Amino acid sequence: MRFYKENIINNYISANPAASASGLPVAAEQIRAELHRVLSSPGFSHAPRTRLLLTYMVERYQSGAMRDLQEYAIGLSVFRRDVATYSTTDDPVVRVQVGRLRRKLDEYYATAGRASSIHISIPARGYVPEVVLHRPQGEIPRIAVDRLSYLGEEAEVASFNRGLNEELSYQLHQLPGMEFVLGQESAAQELPEGWRATHKLSGTLRADSGTLRVTLRLLDVKMKSVVWSSQTDVDRALSIEQQTRLSQACCEALRQYLQVGSPAV
Repeated sequence: MRFYKENIINNYISANPAASASGLPVAAEQIRAELHRVLSSPGFSHAPRTRLLLTYMVERYQSGAMRDLQEYAIGLSVFRRDVATYSTTDDPVVRVQVGRLRRKLDEYYATAGRASSIHISIPARGYVPEVVLHRPQGEIPRIAVDRLSYLGEEAEVASFNRGLNEELSYQLHQLPGMEFVLGQESAAQELPEGWRATHKLSGTLRADSGTLRVTLRLLDVKMKSVVWSSQTDVDRALSIEQQTRLSQACCEALRQYLQVGSPAV
């Protein structure tokens, strides 16, 4: 079997800083939305200098402008120090204000932002933000799974895809630390009271003369955006064994992304 490969969707900031500190991709629109939530919170709404500083740092982070995230550059751009006289040795304004910003971010994620799925922080001894996808401790991913769609017209591959969907459903339910329900059937199922999907998993199967390819996409329901995508290729062998191999590879890719425990054996 060919090794599977994960493809990060184009709007992810993965070419730069913003492959997140957790190793998980964070979409640009998600970072902007989280910045807006932070700036609108009580701890930031009446702190104009802190708001300006955080906005500057996150925007430069997103654009990959690392030179603008040095102490001297921040002093000139954010705090309007005079280039002719400004010295970071004599003027600690950036260090003081970034220290305050760190504390405010800590307070935000301990209170108003504790349920946020994205965390922004400024590491000690540095000025480059970290952006991480965050799952609150103890929260279990609950995933509504749509059946894979076959993008072709070959009857034998369509039959293979029906079996593949059955195998994928079985393999998904072997993954610990997650809950699954078939998305198209969830309305008719007797779900536990209060059960709400955190994610939606969908995908497609394509085939050519030598390869079968499954593409998966994971939608964050709260964010209403795709947060992960992967492609898994195997040799074209329309067998139950290949359905099992393909399903297991897809499940392992999803497990690694969501950072849950190893599958049961």
